[in-house]
Amino acid sequence: MKLMIQWLVWGALAVAIQAQTLNVVQNEFIKIITGPEGFDHPRFSIETTGGDPSREEDNDLPLIYGRPKPWTSYTSIAVDGTVYGFGTQTVKRAGKRAKYGQVIASTVTKNTMETVAIMGPIKGTQRLTLFRNPITNVEDSVLIEYRLINESDATKNVGLRMMMDTMLGTNDAAPFRIGNDAVQAETSYTGDAIMDYWQSFDSLATPNIIAQGILRYTPASLTPPDELILMNWGALADQPYRVKVNKGDSFIRDGEDEPDTALALFYEKRPLGPNEARVYRTVMGLGGVSLAPGDLALGITAPSYISVTDPNIYTMVAYISNTGGFSASSANATIALPQGLTLVTGNQTESLGDILTGGSRQLVYFVKMDPLNATEGPKTITFKVTSNTLPDQVLVREMVFTGQPKLTLRGIGQATIKRGFDQFVDVPVEVSNESDVTVSNVTLSLNATKSPFSIASFDQAKHVIPVLDPNRSEQVSWKLKVDEWHGGTHNIPIQMKSVYTKPATSRIPVQIKLGKPKAKLYYSEPSFFVGDYGYVWITLMDMPTFSGLNLTLTWDGEHLAPIRVSPEPWLIESSTQNAMEMFSATHNALEITRLAAKDPPWRMIIGKWHFKVIEEGDVTVRLWQGGQQLDELTIVLRRQEELLENEKEEKDFDF
Repeated sequence: MKLMIQWLVWGALAVAIQAQTLNVVQNEFIKIITGPEGFDHPRFSIETTGGDPSREEDNDLPLIYGRPKPWTSYTSIAVDGTVYGFGTQTVKRAGKRAKYGQVIASTVTKNTMETVAIMGPIKGTQRLTLFRNPITNVEDSVLIEYRLINESDATKNVGLRMMMDTMLGTNDAAPFRIGNDAVQAETSYTGDAIMDYWQSFDSLATPNIIAQGILRYTPASLTPPDELILMNWGALADQPYRVKVNKGDSFIRDGEDEPDTALALFYEKRPLGPNEARVYRTVMGLGGVSLAPGDLALGITAPSYISVTDPNIYTMVAYISNTGGFSASSANATIALPQGLTLVTGNQTESLGDILTGGSRQLVYFVKMDPLNATEGPKTITFKVTSNTLPDQVLVREMVFTGQPKLTLRGIGQATIKRGFDQFVDVPVEVSNESDVTVSNVTLSLNATKSPFSIASFDQAKHVIPVLDPNRSEQVSWKLKVDEWHGGTHNIPIQMKSVYTKPATSRIPVQIKLGKPKAKLYYSEPSFFVGDYGYVWITLMDMPTFSGLNLTLTWDGEHLAPIRVSPEPWLIESSTQNAMEMFSATHNALEITRLAAKDPPWRMIIGKWHFKVIEEGDVTVRLWQGGQQLDELTIVLRRQEELLENEKEEKDFDF
C-alpha cells in the first residue's frame, strides 16, 4: 500500500538519493531508474518525464513504482529446483525468499541500462532500453529484455518471472484493460486469451495517466508469457516464481484497506542445453489511446503504422464509456477501416444494447494488411457510436501505411592491421534502418572461411540487433585473428537478414600490411674487378606464413649490369605461377612482387641476383619495401691493374 504519508516522506528521500546514487536513462517522455550498487541492484522503476505531450497531468508520475529507490518489482529465474532473484541480495520483502547470485557488470549508456549477473549455472543479462511505441510512434516505452545462457555442461530446466509493481501516479487501483475485460480483481490469462497488449487508465473522459504493456509484437520479437497474472502486490512479493491465483479475490492485501495492484509475466521452465541461450522480451510504458470526450466518451488504440507487406495480425481495442446523465439505449458501434486493412475477427457493426450511466464497453478487433489493395501513405480509422437517446459520437484515429522496410550495411572506416603491432583486427560495420518501420532480430553473420582470418575465440560469427527503430543506426563489430599474413586488401562477406527484409551480403574490406620485415643482403665477394661476375643473396628472417610482399633491389646502373635472377628451389616449387614472373629488372632495379611463403624457415633465401661489373668504384646495393630501406651492402669495384696496398706488399715480400 502506498499511503499519502509515504509519498511525502519518500518524496523528500528521493531527492537526496537520486542526486547521489540513482542511475537514470530518460528522454522527453519517460525515464528508467535503477538503484545503486548494493542491495536490490539492478531492480528498476519506470516513470514519466513529460509523458503524453497532449496531457500535462501525467508529468513526472510512476508507471512501475520505485520510490525512493526501486525495490518493489523484481525478476526471478527458476533453474531446476532453485529460484534465483536477478541481481544482488535484498533485505526487503519483495523477493526475499529467492536465492541470489552475483552481479559481474553494469553499464549505462544514453538509451540503455545493462546488467550481467551469475546465478549458479546461468549467466543472465538484463537490458532496459528506451523503445519506440508502435501505437504512439514515439519512444515513450521501455523494452525489457533478459538473455539467459546455460554455462554448464548439463541441460537445465529454466523459467523466468517478471513482477511489476504497477501504479498510475497516485492511483494504485485503476483497472487493467485487457481485450474485452476491465479487470478489477485477481485473475490470470493463458494461451490465446493473452492479448497483444494491456492498458490501464482511471477515466476514459479525463485520464490522469495511461499505462500500457505490450506482450506480443512481432517486429520487436516480443515473447508473450505462458501466463499473465494480475493480483495484489503482497502475494507476488512473497512468492518469487510460481504463485496460486485466486480468481475474483480483491487487489487489497491481507491486513490492509487499500488496493495494491501488481502484475507478473510468468514463463514456465523449459530445457536449456549447454551453452544454449534464451531471450525473454516485453515492453512497458505509456499507452496510446486516441480519445473523444463527450456524454459517450470514446477511445481507440491501434498501431500507428503498419508496413503494406506486414503478414502479422494486429489488435485494435475500442473503449466506450457513458459519462452523461442518461442511458444510451440501443447503442451500436461501427468501425470503418482504410482500404487495404481488413478485419480478421470482429464485426464492422456491433450491437451494444443499452449502456447505463457510468457503464462502459470494450470491443476487440483483429486486423491484417491486404497488400494487394493497400497503398502507402497516411490513413484514418473511424469509430462511430450511435444510440436512440444520446448524440452520435465519432472518433478518428490516424495511422500510416509504410513501404517495405529497408536496411543498409556499410563498413566503418578502413579496417587495417600491420604485422608486428597486433594479431587481431576490429571489423566494425553500421546497420541503418532507412524505413518508417521498426525491424527486429537483424542478424549479421561474418564468414571468414576463405580468408587469412579466423574469428577470435572470444567472439562469435553471428551478432544480432534485437530492435532497430525507424531511421536509426547501430554499430556492430567483430574481432578477427590473422592466421596468415597475406598482404593486401581482403573482402570479408557479411550477410544481413531479418524477418521483413531479403538477405543481403556486403563485402567489407580488411587490409593487411606486412610491416617492415627483417631482411639481409649477402655478397658472394666483397670486391670485384671490372669484367667480373658476382651475385647478391636476398634473405628474409623470422617471417610467418605470408603473401603479397613486394620488394625492390636497387644499385648504380653505371657500375653494375644485371645478368639474371636465380630463385631458390622452394620458391619455384611452391609458387602456383611461374616463379620468374615475380621478378622484373631494369638497368638499376629489380622488382620482386607478390612474394608468398607458407611456414617459412627462420632464415629464408629468396634467391640470387647476378651481376657483371662494368665500371670501377664503390657501389651500394639496397633492398627496399616501398619507400622504406630494409638493408644495404657496399661492394668495392676496381680495375685489374690496380692493386690494393696490402696486396702489393704481399707480392713484393721476399722469403
